[in-house]
Amino acid sequence: MANGFDYESPLNRLLSVTLPQFVNNERNRQESSRRFDEQMKVEADARNQQQLNFQQQQMLQKKKLDFDIQMSEKREDADVDQGVISSLDKVGNLNQQITRANKLLPTMRTEAGKTGLQGIVNSAQNTMESRTAMLDSLLEVELIQPNEYNVMKNNIGSAGYDNMNTQIVNQAIKQSNLESNRGWLTNMEELKGINTQLVVESKNIGTAIYATDEAQKQLKDNIELLNTRKSEILKEMKVGSKTNREDITPGTVTLAGGGTLSGSDYDSFVQGTSDDLPLSVWTTLEVEDIEDLEQRRQSYASGVQTKLDEQIAKNPKLTKKEQAILRKAEADEKKKAIMAGEGIDMTGRSTLEGFLNMMKNLKAGDNPQTPFNPFGR
Repeated sequence: MANGFDYESPLNRLLSVTLPQFVNNERNRQESSRRFDEQMKVEADARNQQQLNFQQQQMLQKKKLDFDIQMSEKREDADVDQGVISSLDKVGNLNQQITRANKLLPTMRTEAGKTGLQGIVNSAQNTMESRTAMLDSLLEVELIQPNEYNVMKNNIGSAGYDNMNTQIVNQAIKQSNLESNRGWLTNMEELKGINTQLVVESKNIGTAIYATDEAQKQLKDNIELLNTRKSEILKEMKVGSKTNREDITPGTVTLAGGGTLSGSDYDSFVQGTSDDLPLSVWTTLEVEDIEDLEQRRQSYASGVQTKLDEQIAKNPKLTKKEQAILRKAEADEKKKAIMAGEGIDMTGRSTLEGFLNMMKNLKAGDNPQTPFNPFGR
């Protein structure tokens, strides 16, 4: 141009400067927006992952807590069940063991506890059945007298049975001159094992352990062999024809010191129907005989008392009216005892038993009372 300046038309300015600049700015804005969106997405993903991690951690902690609580409860249940089993193991009377175990069985918390409790019941039953089988065998070979058999049979589940059995059987062995007969004593020990094994094996018939026909046949064959061997041993152990007990009058009982009692005197004293014996009898007994007789009386009474307690436990609790009548009866008995100058039953046991008999007999009808059925049922 004439003035010396280069002239740029607006169109050229638009095309060469403004539009390119606008395009670049738009590109920059879009890129910035894209980077921002990406950044936000990354941060959102991070937050989501963090939340997910937190939730997973919370879930794992909850599972661990639930597991710990569950294990703690299982340990507590196992401890409670074990405590019950341990307490029953300390009960010496087998009948009481069975009664208590059956009552406690529904309260057990674990399968192991139920199995353990059922094991106590089975063991107690097997022990009493084995004892009975051995008594039957000793009576069959005529080592023990019927009265001795009856006393031990009545106390078959008592805590003192083993001591009583050992004393009576050892005395019979001594009086039969068999204490040095190793063959006879060996047979007796084998017989004990056979009787015990027969009790167990007989209960295995039809069980899952011997489910197959072959196993059942093998079991029955084994039982037959045991019974055959038992018969052989019983014949070898027969005492009747080769014992010095033949000089004992039939129907009498021999005590630990060698003294004897008639069956009627023995039964009346041991079973408590008589509190004394004729003087002529006492003078023939040694101290060892008297101690033996008293121990047998106490053992028999313990067995009767256990059965009485079991009968009372099976009956409903006394009503308030019955309790009031009982207290009145106890008070009247104490007054009568004082007036008569007699001793007072401080335990109230005789009054309790008499009162219960009276109350229950009102409902007993024609059913008679016996020492083992005090309520006439």
